[in-house]
Amino acid sequence: MKVSYDFLCLDEHDSPNLSELYAKSRAEIKGAPTRRHFGICGVIIHGADYPEVNVTGRRIQYRCFAGNYIPFHYSEILNNSGKFAYLGTNKNKRRSLIDNLNNYLSHVKPHIIACFVDKHQLALDFGIFPDNKLAQIRRIKPNMSRPSQPRNINLYVFTLKVILGKFYNYLKEGRKRGLIIAEARGEKEDKELLDAFYNFQRSGAGSLSGNELRQYITDLLIIRKSQNHLGLQIADLITYPVYDYFVPNHNTRTDHFITKQFLERKILSLDIIPSIPQQKRS
Repeated sequence: MKVSYDFLCLDEHDSPNLSELYAKSRAEIKGAPTRRHFGICGVIIHGADYPEVNVTGRRIQYRCFAGNYIPFHYSEILNNSGKFAYLGTNKNKRRSLIDNLNNYLSHVKPHIIACFVDKHQLALDFGIFPDNKLAQIRRIKPNMSRPSQPRNINLYVFTLKVILGKFYNYLKEGRKRGLIIAEARGEKEDKELLDAFYNFQRSGAGSLSGNELRQYITDLLIIRKSQNHLGLQIADLITYPVYDYFVPNHNTRTDHFITKQFLERKILSLDIIPSIPQQKRS
């Protein structure tokens, strides 16, 4: 029987620790005018579609940079900076690139799975405050994290566990198998991520056993940025606008070139943890 594979390509937002809240008081954390969130945003791309996704994306890059394949980077395109600084002086080229990218995404038809951690709420719910200064984060149950210092907590692993459960449900429902792809972040960080993933595959994640995860999610691959992986770039293109449109209580931009309506139709799952009563989400 032919096995259908789908890819889950990941991008991250913000730093995966609570360094900025270390030694802050409860009042300072609670009274902050805006919240910071760490998150993972993943796009599911059908394996059968990926060759066309790759060819079409590289064709846009080729036209954009006159024969060079420069990876798409959402914040640089949004801000006319870095490799995309030339867009600031050429409105026609900017409009053309943005139109091409929106058409590209509409043809890719990605499904989105995302999980964000409200850093301030996590500190308030699980922090230990000797002398009224945040010093440690208690163990987060069930088996989400060990006790750790705010600067050492690994929120990437924390959110990956949620993402795995959602991806598993998607694959099981569609009777498919899946592969996760993440971008390299550094030798230490990559090892921690792989160790966490293989530990989940061995011991399970939440209510899922390791055997259940292995049955549907075969592996996690880490890809260098220099490999110009289009799936990872699609994840990069949608992460920032997903965060601004759908995660409350932070400073947001209003000039995103990917629309809220488009993303709304593509989101399969979006978790914000710890959960906050809806009436407090202002």
